[in-house]
Amino acid sequence: MHRIGVWPSIKKHPNPSPSASGSASRQKRGASIGSTIMDLLATLGLGSSLPEQSTRLTSHPGIARALDGGGEAGGGEGGGVRLGFDACLRCGTGLPPDDDGYGDGDAPSATHKKEKTKRKKRTAKPATCEGCRRVRYCSAACRKADSEEPRESTNEEEEAACGHSPVICALLNLCNDDDDVEEEVYAELSGARKGKKRRRRDDDQGGDAAKQSGPKGQKREAAKYRVRTELESYPATLFGALADGPQWLTEALTRRLRQGEDVRSPEAKRIRRGKRDRNHFHSSAERTEEASGRSRELVLHVVGASRDAELWGWDGNGNAPVLEAYAEASSNLTSYLRTLLEANVSIRCAFVGPDCPGDCPRAKVPIPDAPSSKLTIEAHRGRYGGPGRPKLPTPDAIVFFNPGLSCGDYDWSEALKAAVAYQRSTSEKIPFVVATNTELEGYADLRYLLEGGHLDPASLPADILEAADWPSGNDDGDEEHAFFFGENPYAGLRVRQSGTMGNDLYVKNRWILGGTLGRGGIRGGGGRGVTAPEEKGKGARASGRDGDGDDDEGGGRERKRRRREQRGGDVKRRNPALI
Repeated sequence: MHRIGVWPSIKKHPNPSPSASGSASRQKRGASIGSTIMDLLATLGLGSSLPEQSTRLTSHPGIARALDGGGEAGGGEGGGVRLGFDACLRCGTGLPPDDDGYGDGDAPSATHKKEKTKRKKRTAKPATCEGCRRVRYCSAACRKADSEEPRESTNEEEEAACGHSPVICALLNLCNDDDDVEEEVYAELSGARKGKKRRRRDDDQGGDAAKQSGPKGQKREAAKYRVRTELESYPATLFGALADGPQWLTEALTRRLRQGEDVRSPEAKRIRRGKRDRNHFHSSAERTEEASGRSRELVLHVVGASRDAELWGWDGNGNAPVLEAYAEASSNLTSYLRTLLEANVSIRCAFVGPDCPGDCPRAKVPIPDAPSSKLTIEAHRGRYGGPGRPKLPTPDAIVFFNPGLSCGDYDWSEALKAAVAYQRSTSEKIPFVVATNTELEGYADLRYLLEGGHLDPASLPADILEAADWPSGNDDGDEEHAFFFGENPYAGLRVRQSGTMGNDLYVKNRWILGGTLGRGGIRGGGGRGVTAPEEKGKGARASGRDGDGDDDEGGGRERKRRRREQRGGDVKRRNPALI
């Protein structure tokens, strides 16, 4: 897949977010032991590039048959096949789910008997990689062939697929280490927390000396650090993308925060006059004192959140480590917006998703280096759109972590309709950010948004559209587009194995894209428009957060425009891409 580095050049810190434990000694130790993956990739000549798509799909005709459902491994539930798990990673031959070929004590079905007969005809026995024990083959010959050097090919994707090389095997071995300590890390960060003073003392002393000493202890600590960096990548990405993103993104946020200002007020005139004339600039102390009298609230919606990912097992406790991590990660964004707006900026994060913790009280956490600003965290169990959705203030930005928009297992139609409805209720553009696990998923989600009319192709650079296989008539020139797509500098260090292709790897939140929401009904490149249902408060004042208030200027023209769109035949059709 064509890689485009249009994300701003940001140096990645050894730890993408301040450690939730708050211990300087742990951060220093983690910076050295947590670089295992990147050091391994650099040693092998791969730089920092993770070989994401390493499963060879064209080296054997049986793979294509298995993926199409025509091979021995095809015809399973949903017609899917998991190469390296229930099918040979080299040739796609079906493999038994366990040693006896049946389920957990279930009676053998006709399918099992047929599969067993086919296995008896083969003289070779199934084989598992002896290095990582995470991928399976129908025979030792297939296992050996998959580990050999790839042949030269003119196909870029085929040549990039390295199979089960020593690099892949070594990274999958790290997956084993991370899986072993995952529950322990979650226990430390959630229900089985120690008191803060005791936790800091244990961190400074290195914790249990018996577990820390020796190569095994260091290996275990390195794995725990990688798991923590994956968790911390959520707050680091959320606020890092908004604070250090492209200039248009920062401008979009400041315009939204300023939309309630009265530009004709004496205070606003004095501020503008002071900026024009350096003789009227106030001292830093005076500006801080003046800013303390004005306040703004930045509202962020995190859609599709869950207790096990974005919220780290948060159960409503006001001093949970996840809250501390989000507060520390937000300090740069708060300081930056405070300087631009000359006002105190507090942040309200609303996490919404079916797997969010329920009945959690709203938590307010002080933001470091900003005593007058607060971070409010609230969780809503349910769907972002559709009946029964929570009543939320109009967002200033909407964030999706690994949504899988193009995955048929999820239906994002109502959520995206709700996002479009929020956009239609305000005059300023609402930016969005999507974090994905792989580059391929990023382009698939991008196409989904284009097909659904949630993105205007004219707002995207021509090279991005070309990489997404989307027709483009854009002539970029020197024009700056309100869109970005590239590697996420705030991703963690934990590498995971794909659940469908044994040699494919990914890092959560490793790729990031963002733009501004369309108002629905955009047509371009074959995508059908989607209009949001009429909702209460759509004609509300742009500065009103909860959709309450009188119509703003031009509200009549806006209502007429909506009625014209509703009379159109095509805009009422349900978009097949969102079903």
